Amino acid sequence: MEELAMRLESENKALKREIAELKNSCVHRSELDELKQDLDRLKKSSPDSFGCSPGIYSRVKTVKKGRPQSLHEVTQAMQDQLAKPPLIRECSCGSLPPFYFTVENYAHHKKHSLKWYSSPFYSCPGGYKMCVGVSAGGCGVGEGTHVSVLVHFLRGEFDTSLQWPFRGTLAIHLLNERRDGSHHCHEVVFGKDVPVMQSGCVSGGFEKTLGYGLPLFIDHAQLSYNPTLDCEYLKHDRLRFVLDIVKLDS
Repeated sequence: MEELAMRLESENKALKREIAELKNSCVHRSELDELKQDLDRLKKSSPDSFGCSPGIYSRVKTVKKGRPQSLHEVTQAMQDQLAKPPLIRECSCGSLPPFYFTVENYAHHKKHSLKWYSSPFYSCPGGYKMCVGVSAGGCGVGEGTHVSVLVHFLRGEFDTSLQWPFRGTLAIHLLNERRDGSHHCHEVVFGKDVPVMQSGCVSGGFEKTLGYGLPLFIDHAQLSYNPTLDCEYLKHDRLRFVLDIVKLDS
């Protein structure tokens, strides 16, 4: 009898464990259903920003595999993502001038001497493919004192039908964040004196030409707020530019 009682007690404990697991499983499924609903809502309200958040996918996988340590982390990630506006892509390979681009994290780029590159754009339909490189800390004669802005040519779809080297004039504007006016502007002139390695068609195993442009685009001292001129080019650790084609001679 003693042996039977011990066996029954053991089976009773096992049964209790199974019931507890079933309860947890039901809660788990309920949470997973809620999570799916939130994900569907997120997709509909902000599909672009959702696509940029692979972390949410990984957390959903964690819920599917087993109960997460903190479900609050998952829901908080969704709420944070829902609070963000959809991703606005300012530029793409199909962009045409005027071409807008923003250099974020200026201080980081300056401190570590990093060069920032814009997305590619074309000079005109069927034209030259190029991008802009910005050195926050400066390069060449502007190193350590100025923001440098250079133009690079890339391999383009229409290169074989274009005249090389490139000849033309581009205008680059650094926007005043205080008001619509007093923008800082310089022109980049690709004349006959510009070397082919900076204005020619990309060849060989290179991705782009050497940069050509404005190593002394703007002095670092001019970026901060100037109450006299009501100018402020550096705001929220960012610089905003506009590039336009003044003329094409090629």
